[in-house]
Amino acid sequence: MADKAHLKELDASIAAFCDMTRDAIRGGLGRIDTRGFASGGPFNAAWLARCIQGWAGPDGDVQAASQTVNYISCHDDWTLWDKLTSAVCGGRGFCRVRPQALRANRLAAAMLMCCQGHVFMLSGEEFARTKRGVRNTYRSPIQLNAIDWKRARAQRELAQYYRGLIALRKRLPALTDKSREAAGRVLEAAQPRGDSAVLLIDNAGGSPWNTLLVAFNTGPEPLVIDLPEGEWTPLVGAESSFLWQTPRSVWAQAQLPPVSALFLGRA
Repeated sequence: MADKAHLKELDASIAAFCDMTRDAIRGGLGRIDTRGFASGGPFNAAWLARCIQGWAGPDGDVQAASQTVNYISCHDDWTLWDKLTSAVCGGRGFCRVRPQALRANRLAAAMLMCCQGHVFMLSGEEFARTKRGVRNTYRSPIQLNAIDWKRARAQRELAQYYRGLIALRKRLPALTDKSREAAGRVLEAAQPRGDSAVLLIDNAGGSPWNTLLVAFNTGPEPLVIDLPEGEWTPLVGAESSFLWQTPRSVWAQAQLPPVSALFLGRA
């Protein structure tokens, strides 16, 4: 029998779903209200860097990022929205859309889209799909499993955030590199505060930005970070994932609102 503990012994084209990344970003399977990085749980920048590398590298669990399927929700589990609502909103009213859950959802999506290797999403994750707190709905009625298109229209701003992340990811060689060398693109992973991370990533290979800086603030207070020398272009912010379409420049410092991500690129 082959399992994820023996992926290194298999061909690098064979991949497995990565529950370590899932649990780190949104919380584990023990209870619906367990917290991950995006929902204010214990944070570790080095652990997040491992997620981004697809758990590859010299001491990694796999040969290359090509063997990792990164995800934060799937069909036989709680939806991401139900998990985040339980963790940050006390689990009341899964159909309600609260700002704190939306912030956590955008942050979780930004973390996921940074992960090298393959990316998998549950249909409807991008518009806060809920199964009203039911974990595995394979025997549930169609009313619970059906795609709610009214909710999709109502939450189109969240879907737009996902859309921008996906479009940008396709333009960033560092994040789509699945080779054995991909893990080495993560040059630095710093933790300026207990609830935050700043990662410097080599993005060489046909992109307008040779270097990426991705920062995550999982805490309740704003975060100011010092930028490496040079002119940086905001690519993704707390509210918009399309900043890269209207370039501007920042130098020296940048600020992240509470529970948010920031992507910057340097030419």
